[in-house]
Amino acid sequence: AEYMGKKMFLVRSSKNLSSSFALNGSIMRSLCQTSSSKQLVIEKKLTEHFKPKHLRVLDVSGGCGHSFQVEIASHEFEGKLMIHQHRMVNEILKDELKEIHALSLKTQTISQFEKQKP
Repeated sequence: AEYMGKKMFLVRSSKNLSSSFALNGSIMRSLCQTSSSKQLVIEKKLTEHFKPKHLRVLDVSGGCGHSFQVEIASHEFEGKLMIHQHRMVNEILKDELKEIHALSLKTQTISQFEKQKP
C-alpha cells in the first residue's frame, strides 16, 4: 500500500507486529542520532548570520531532533517588529524547517536581553 507517495505495510499477525515494532524502533534510533547534528547546524547558521550576544538552541522533542526551542538576542533585530524578527530567523533556517516538526522562537534585541539580566 502507498500513502502520500511512501510505501506502507500492513500488520497481519502478532509475529509481524513484533517485527514492525523492531523496525520502527530502529528507524527512531536512526532519527534520534541526527538530533545533535541538526542542533549544531541551527546554532552555526544563526551565529554566522546574526552574530548574537545570546543564543540558546534546545531540542525539546526528547532528543530526536523534531522540535527545537531557540532564544536569540542580536543587534540585527533592532527597530524590527517581533514578527519580522521571526521571519528573519525562519528565512535563515528554511532548509532545516523542512525536516523538523516545530520551532519555538524567542527573539530579542540586545537592549531587551540586557534589561532582563539579574
